[in-house]
Amino acid sequence: MNNLLWNLEDNMDRLGKNLHGQFDNCYRENKNKYMLCLGSLLVEYSIFHEVLFHFLPVGHTHEDIDQMFSRVSTAMHTTKTCTLPDLHDVIQESYTPKVKTEEIRYVYNIKDWLEPHMESQFSGHATPHCFRFRQSHDGKVRMHYKMWPSDPWQPEYQDGDDESYGLTCMT
Repeated sequence: MNNLLWNLEDNMDRLGKNLHGQFDNCYRENKNKYMLCLGSLLVEYSIFHEVLFHFLPVGHTHEDIDQMFSRVSTAMHTTKTCTLPDLHDVIQESYTPKVKTEEIRYVYNIKDWLEPHMESQFSGHATPHCFRFRQSHDGKVRMHYKMWPSDPWQPEYQDGDDESYGLTCMT
């Protein structure tokens, strides 16, 4: 979440209207109520019109990032790395295209920032892989979810709902 916020801050002038995020399906770091509430907040603060988060199936990621970390790991086994600048050098030289490294000097306390504003009954988010956040006609940001990209969004729209359907993350 900190990386997402830092990247948003650095690129605010180049952002589109929608955010599409793809993440590992790990509840400790990614797929948790804080990440989902952050998606809701990005719409509520009008940073984006719509936020879509997709969590990859467990054990089936095999993304470029996995390949990069494999190359870094291999390089770490064959290179003496005693200082932080040494580590930066090993990481940058272990993968093509060259990897940009930055030292993290602080992290946001996102949990304490979001928790007072979260719905108290926030649960049931462990199973779905896809989440969408949009502002509805009543002004509240609503979350919808689905298991797979080809599935319909849940909860389903019912006639007469005036599109104020969906779940809320924030109070």
